[in-house]
Amino acid sequence: MIIESLHIQGPIRDKADVCIIGSGSAGSILAYRLQKAGMRVIVLEEGGYYTNKDFTSNPTEMMGKLYKNRGLMMTVGTPVIPICQGRCVGGSSVINTGTCFRTPISVLEDWEKNEGVEGLSASDLLPHFQDLEQVLGVGPVLEALVGRNNLILKSGLEKLGWRGALLPKNAPTCIGCSRCNIGCPINAKKSMLITYLPMASDLGTKIYADCRVEQILTQRRRAVGVRGAILDRATEKREQEFEILADRVILCAGAFGSPMILQKSHLANSSGQVGKNLHIHPAGAAFALFPEEILGWQGNPQGFGIYQFEEEGILIESSFGPVELMASSLPFGGKEHKEWMAQFKHWAAYGALIKDESSGSVRWLPGWRPWVTYHLTPSDATRIVRGLQYLAQAYFASGARDVYAAIRGFPILHSMEEVELAWKRYSVNGQDLELAAFHPMGTCRMGADRKRAVVDSRCQTYDIENLYICDSSVLPTALGVNPQLTIMAVASRTAERMIHN
Repeated sequence: MIIESLHIQGPIRDKADVCIIGSGSAGSILAYRLQKAGMRVIVLEEGGYYTNKDFTSNPTEMMGKLYKNRGLMMTVGTPVIPICQGRCVGGSSVINTGTCFRTPISVLEDWEKNEGVEGLSASDLLPHFQDLEQVLGVGPVLEALVGRNNLILKSGLEKLGWRGALLPKNAPTCIGCSRCNIGCPINAKKSMLITYLPMASDLGTKIYADCRVEQILTQRRRAVGVRGAILDRATEKREQEFEILADRVILCAGAFGSPMILQKSHLANSSGQVGKNLHIHPAGAAFALFPEEILGWQGNPQGFGIYQFEEEGILIESSFGPVELMASSLPFGGKEHKEWMAQFKHWAAYGALIKDESSGSVRWLPGWRPWVTYHLTPSDATRIVRGLQYLAQAYFASGARDVYAAIRGFPILHSMEEVELAWKRYSVNGQDLELAAFHPMGTCRMGADRKRAVVDSRCQTYDIENLYICDSSVLPTALGVNPQLTIMAVASRTAERMIHN
């Protein structure tokens, strides 16, 4: 059952065994697993409820409906970095490209060794990955449908001897319409909106849309429920209030929402780490012009990855979008911009993301707009630049005519020989990089040391009994790969432990 603000006429008072805040990749899994185990579950989602019947091809309209702050989230720091996050029933799973990597084993081993995390080893998570992948239909998109932008670098990688492959996706019936980021119009991408949330709802879970949690209720250092506002979907103004009483409360509001709710409630921060340790996988982009037509808007917008440089913490992935967004991504204007846009059919576009050592913070501000600070370290800036250099080499090895890396003041390259010369000649620092980020994580990190962590290995907060946090915010470090499947596996493992507790 999904209850929207337009169906609510007065204040809500309700009870449950478990109240879950957030309906994204973690909240949906937890709702289904716990409801199936016989618990009464309520899910609260700040965003609106939209289905594929509401999804249009207008990116501005859909970003206004499906994205947090209408897609205009920015970090404060050097450089300024836009960050995208979903705000709708189904969360970011509705607006991401559906890339599903298992957690790198080296990352899990690092968490165990350096953070004292228990019960999240590769063997512990394996059955959860297998189950999730089966439900989501994870596998590479068919080559016939993946699009030229995703295949254009294959020949170049073979010449260079580099590893690359089609990315694992949760879109088994994809037709290549390239609208993943603004809502899949045919439900080919198996987001939470069409998988675990309906599965939970069919078992009896109540899902309230347009409900922003503003306070976690406690008694004697124990979570007993939540309180908040029912929002008008168009204006986001408070219309009514709600109060949900529950034996357990689980924060699944993401790396921004979860720390903000804790900060507003003045809870679970004896470590001083709530809102700290933010990682975002910053990514730089490079574009290429090829003699032949690429038609990059056809096919999955993120279908191919270069894995050659994983040990350096660099992952290169294809990344295309609607013409409006691609046009705005070019940092030059005038005649040069006009000439590139006139050749839009010939564009290829990829990005290089890094497993960032840099970290930032999230702070609650009145109006529920997060204040996000993040400064790129010189070593991370160097790695991004190196990733873009690798990408330029792959482009030229594949037959590109011109390559532009999104770095202020950097020249357009015309040959493989110019790649190395250009990077030697031009000094690049962090403030010159045009970056974007899509994977915020780490702001309520998990660990064995309660002086350094907010939650233990079971995702329960150290300070408040029966208050759990289970989303991207608990990940102790950056992953270096798209985090969706990791978040879901941790949630599935957490549900298992809660059921058997």
